[in-house]
Amino acid sequence: MKHTPILVEELRTLGCAIDTLPWGANENDEKLSRKISGRILSIVQVHELLKKNIYDLLIIKTAHDWAAVIRDLTLLWTTRHLRPLTILQIHGSQSHRLAEGKPKLFKKATKVVLDLCDGVMLLSTEEQNDFMRFYASKKFWTVENPVVLNSPEKVVHNQWSLPNSKSKLLFVGRLVKEKGIFELLHAVATLTQKHDIHLLILGVGPEENAVKKLIDKLGISKTVTLGGYAEGQKLIAAYKEADILILPSWIEGFPTVVTEAMQHGTAIVTTKIRGVADHLIENENAIYTPVNDANALASNIEKLVNNPQLRDKIVQTNKVKVQDFLPKPVALRYLETIYKIINQKTIPDQVANPLGT
Repeated sequence: MKHTPILVEELRTLGCAIDTLPWGANENDEKLSRKISGRILSIVQVHELLKKNIYDLLIIKTAHDWAAVIRDLTLLWTTRHLRPLTILQIHGSQSHRLAEGKPKLFKKATKVVLDLCDGVMLLSTEEQNDFMRFYASKKFWTVENPVVLNSPEKVVHNQWSLPNSKSKLLFVGRLVKEKGIFELLHAVATLTQKHDIHLLILGVGPEENAVKKLIDKLGISKTVTLGGYAEGQKLIAAYKEADILILPSWIEGFPTVVTEAMQHGTAIVTTKIRGVADHLIENENAIYTPVNDANALASNIEKLVNNPQLRDKIVQTNKVKVQDFLPKPVALRYLETIYKIINQKTIPDQVANPLGT
């Protein structure tokens, strides 16, 4: 995750001595053999560090699905005699599944993971409440990710060579159905009947071919540009060129693309879920749209297409709001949460050797 190095660096400026190791997939769509060998290597590296050094804390930044639960359980179990205080930081959890009758095995495995750690940090109060209902005797805490700051390099405008449409829409994310990409395409097909719009899609993923087929089927190939994966100056240029970021996700923690859009002056249409619901006020920071509803999504995009004054108000409000997510205030709150977890009321002048993996 691109915000992790920023958080680590800021924590170091606050006096934290930190060693880091990769944990989880090293690349998109990693093959099973590569996953297994990669996680074994990572566990061996953690073992070596824990044996060589005295740490106060081990933080495991992870997800919450079957693959993550299995790998976290393996790491926690095999290092149980070596680990100091251990905290899980979960992003993009499947906490809603913990309230369902099934799958029982997934819930049992999740509980074992929770039993083996001392605290859990999440990205939203919605997830926190789900976990608290699932495991009432355990404490759960919320934290935020820092915004990825502007690069000092000059951004090349019109880098994407998009048509000179009245309203330019942007989607940034993995091409999976849970991101709401198919509802967005249907909404765009509806909007093109009345409005001069163009959609730039930035991302790759397992549904890429299905996305291309639906674009052709809906007859919107001239209205949609598939830009593939983008980062750095190309991504910043996309935010600056676009009028509205559309993120109709079904499930998220607090997506980095939201704070990036806030920083770079792009208005936002998104679903009122999780971390977004915690931090953004409707009609001030974003326009909210229901989950998995293409017609409602089209109507809510249209609110900003038809109302440039509202769009500008959201942009200006977010330029102030995004200051809450700058690295230093986020790192200070993050460190405060760590000390709440270890039952200390004040932050010492220096923290010795937290290990983030």
